Amino acid sequence: MPEYSVPAHPPVNASLPAQRKLKRRLASKPKRVAISIALAAISILACAASPALASGPFHRILRAGTHGRDVHALQTWLADVGIPIVPSGQFDAGTRVAVAHFQHAAHLSPASGTVGERTAATLLDWVQAHRAITRVGTQRHPRTTRHANDVGAAITRVLREGMHGSDVQTLQTWLTDVGIRTGEDGSFGSGTKTNVIKFQTAASLSPPSGTVGAKTASTLQSWVQSHQRAPRSVHSSAPTSTSGPSNPNGWVFPIQPKSIVVNPSQWTQDQGVDIGTVGNACGSKAVEVAVASGTVVQEGIAGFGPDAPVIKLDSGQYAGRYVYYGHAQPALVNVGDHVSQGQPVADVGCGSVGNSQAPHLELGISAPGGPKCCPSSGETSQIVYDTVKALW
Repeated sequence: MPEYSVPAHPPVNASLPAQRKLKRRLASKPKRVAISIALAAISILACAASPALASGPFHRILRAGTHGRDVHALQTWLADVGIPIVPSGQFDAGTRVAVAHFQHAAHLSPASGTVGERTAATLLDWVQAHRAITRVGTQRHPRTTRHANDVGAAITRVLREGMHGSDVQTLQTWLTDVGIRTGEDGSFGSGTKTNVIKFQTAASLSPPSGTVGAKTASTLQSWVQSHQRAPRSVHSSAPTSTSGPSNPNGWVFPIQPKSIVVNPSQWTQDQGVDIGTVGNACGSKAVEVAVASGTVVQEGIAGFGPDAPVIKLDSGQYAGRYVYYGHAQPALVNVGDHVSQGQPVADVGCGSVGNSQAPHLELGISAPGGPKCCPSSGETSQIVYDTVKALW
């Protein structure tokens, strides 16, 4: 059988134009191959340079009203960093508050409650680094940095209301660890005292005085070390021992620590009482607390900001009336939550929140039989001023 071979060059009897055309085709083939290889390399490099977010569950901006697996993942991550939330896949008002909490703690501005690429990437970094939050604005790293075995060394004195220091902050941290949420600012204010009483009540320590001695500190150490938590009924209880001759209306001071509040001579009245802070302190440095126990019935008031909480009181002289916290941001509670006296409910908003020129709290109370918010100018402000000034 004869053998055949493909000529390496154009046949000599081919026309000259045909020979030239074939040569051009053969010469261009390596160039096309090189271009294809280059494009493939560029595609690979582009994929490698893409942010992790692009391959994760977040392919869109998440905001109130959205739902899906990506929202469920977002809620799971928020829970992983210590923000109480139940993953449902629905981006509701509670999720918006939780996102704003994280943004505030991570110093992402503005704390809008909407999840874009920056918020999602930062949250993912926190989850991967096992970082957590004890309260908005306070970052918490793995528990080994403040293990329960260190309590005895950290608390070496009797702690009581009015004291300050790292040992007070340690106390506040461990109260949060056993399920009694406490602002960790290092100042032993009325809110911390209230929460110490809650712990002492839960631990059957008598009397529940709100002062931390060796017995309370060692018991707290044991609870933290064994991961024991106070029952939920204790979380929502409002100890009556915080009221008395110095607190005739059953209230506690609305801003903690009290030391950052300006003198009452600088407070002003309109619908409520405008209470400023030293050096315009705001955010986690100026925590607003529930003056008495009650239920959060609203968040967001025209002129006072989208996070301003309204609480229907269920204890004290003004039970049944509504107290509002104007110019707060972010809220630290959700609508429907029951809050105990002294529990953090919001931060003093930084910048201009609502119709304001500087950080401050406007605290007001509804008129008897009136709407939950808000009274007319001067209608109830004197009541609030006299009550809060007595606590200053």
